[in-house]
Parts: sequence; C-alpha cells; structure tokens
Amino acid sequence: MLDFEYSCPTRIVFGNGRTNMAGSLCKAYSKVMLVYGSGSVVKNGILATVASSLEASGISSFMFGGVHSNPELDKVEEGRKAALENKADFILAVGGGSVIDTAKAIAVSMSCDSAYTMYQRVCQNYEDIDSRVPVGVVLTIAASGSETGESFVISHQGQKLIGTCRSCAPAFAVLDPLNTLSLPAFQTACGAADILSHLQERYFASASSNDLSDQWLEAAMRTVIQTARLLMDKPDDVQLRASMMWVGTLAHNGLLDRGRGSGDWACHMIEHELSAKYPITHGEGLAMITGSWLRHCMAFSQARPKLGQLAQRVWLSVFANDSDENIVYGITAQEDWYRKLGLRTSLSQFAGVCEKDLEGIASSFAWEPGDLVKLTPQSIKAILLDSYSRKD
Repeated sequence: MLDFEYSCPTRIVFGNGRTNMAGSLCKAYSKVMLVYGSGSVVKNGILATVASSLEASGISSFMFGGVHSNPELDKVEEGRKAALENKADFILAVGGGSVIDTAKAIAVSMSCDSAYTMYQRVCQNYEDIDSRVPVGVVLTIAASGSETGESFVISHQGQKLIGTCRSCAPAFAVLDPLNTLSLPAFQTACGAADILSHLQERYFASASSNDLSDQWLEAAMRTVIQTARLLMDKPDDVQLRASMMWVGTLAHNGLLDRGRGSGDWACHMIEHELSAKYPITHGEGLAMITGSWLRHCMAFSQARPKLGQLAQRVWLSVFANDSDENIVYGITAQEDWYRKLGLRTSLSQFAGVCEKDLEGIASSFAWEPGDLVKLTPQSIKAILLDSYSRKD
C-alpha cells in the first residue's frame, strides 16, 4: 500500500426529501446563484423546491439555466458574468455532473478576469486557484461523482479538459434519491456505466498489495452491476435509487483509491476526446471504449492478473485466473451488461462517427495515458478501430 493523505470536506446530506434542507444549508449566505440544466429540474419541480427552501430561510436567489451535457467554456463565462453582476456569494448546482462542473468552473473563474483565463491557468497549466465563492450541490442523477470532488471537466474549441482546485470541492451535497425517480432509462444506464468506470479506473492502478481497497472496489462494482440491472425493470424503486446514488458518490470521492496511486483513467481520457468531437453521452462513450481497452490490455503480462481477478470476483467467472478463457469471459460479461442496459458498445453504432476520423483522435494525445498499461497513439488508434469494427 502506498502512502497517502485523505480528506473529504464535503458535508453529505443523504435521504428522501432532504432537498427541502437547501435553505438551512445555505443560511450563512445572502445571495445564491442556482445553476441548472436544460429544464428537467423545472418540469419535475426540483428547482422550485430548492428555490422555495431558500426563500423560506430568507435567502435571495437568482437562476442561471441552460447548461448542457459536455459543458462549454462560453457558458462558464456567461455564468461568471452573471454571478459577479448579481453579487452571488454562493453557487448552488441543481443537477448532475455537467451542472456541478459548470458551477465549480464559474466559482473559480470569478477569481480571474475571464473564464478563458481560468481555463488556461487551471485546465492547461494545472494551477490551483482559490474560488471566489463556495459551491453546493443538490444532486439529481447518480453518475459523475462530482458532488464531492475537487475537479471539473469543461469543453472548449474541440478539447475536453479537466481542472482541479481544492477550494471548489462542494461545501455540501444533498443526495435525495427521490430526485432521481424521473430519470429516463437511458440516463440511468449512462450513469451506471460512468460509475462502473470510475471504480475500474481506480481498480486498474499499477500499484499492488492493496487487497483491502481491491475488495472495496469489487463490492462497489457488484453493487452497480446488480442495481442497474434491477432498475431497468423497477425504475420507481426508491431503495434501488438510493443504492445507486450512494455508490456513485463513493466511486469518485477518493476514499476507495487511497494507497493505490492515481489509477489508470485511459478509458476516460479517450472518451473525453470522443465526446469533445461528437455529441456522445459520456457513459455510453465509456461503454463503447472499455471492452476494446480491456482486449488491448490482455496482451500485457502486468495487466493479466488484475483482468483475471476482475473476471472472477466481479463477473463470477469459474475459469483459471490468468487464462484467456477467464479474461475473455469477464470482458464479454461486461459488454453484455452494457447492452442489457440499452447502451451501444461499438463506435460504428453511433451516427456521425467516421472511421477516417479515428486516427486524428488518437494522434491528438501528446502524452501516453494509462497506468496499468501505457497507451501510445498507435495503441489508442487500435482500441478505437477495435470498437468501430465490432458488430453488436
């Protein structure tokens, strides 16, 4: 086990109906900016519940909506200006990962002369800037895990980059399972695929001798897999929604990967390049890439023990650990799971993705992503072509 430090500054408020606590959680602030997406939180009444709770606590608020998937830097700049003009002293994200990431980026951008300056300093040059105002979250989808993290993902000019600032970790996150009951099956499935990937990116770290967190991650993976299957048939089951919401938070708040190093993250990096170019939902993009990445890793001796362990402990294979039959069983089971959730597992299934573009995507990597297996542009191209060639 590697040396590590761990801190989770986010206060987690979990439970049915806890959305009504937004006002009391913001009682130290006087002007709250409510950041939300394209309208679902308006239709299902969640935004109104939050606004009413703030009003009942004597807190003034104003709305900033229109955040879309794969949020753009231009929207962050628009939000920065609105926050400054309205003298916001707290930013409350009501939504999922894209909304939360936008709120974080706005908060950090308020300390800069523009969102574009923030992007250059934080996302390109890896500075840690103190955000002007704190951020809170009312979560509406189990997926990104951004509700307790220090990072955000923003797109700009065909790139999708990660920024990390310790000060933008949310002050609190309201995890109300009732807020996820209205999610369509596709969004539920994409969220589950994202959560599973967060767990696996940590699982496939090169650091060894950490069986405790291996077993934590494996238990969490089994929970996601089983819960997602059940939710496809029982979307109104609040206990299932609660289980998915909690495992989604745990998957990406840092607890489960302490002592393991930074993890692999190759699948996420490749998917980020894809969804920066095409309107692919992040979770489904991961479903299209992960099986091909796993097949690529089979050829590397350092990867085979962990691939075999995943197949046995998570997908319940009965084959010998290091055998091809065992590893292939695990990969096949994972891709079957994606398909049963209604997700595509081949890039050729997504309209608009062109085979001729894949080499350009692969060559855009100026570094070699991955930890368990380092990926060259040639190997990234091979992974993309493998996904494209699959006829599911």
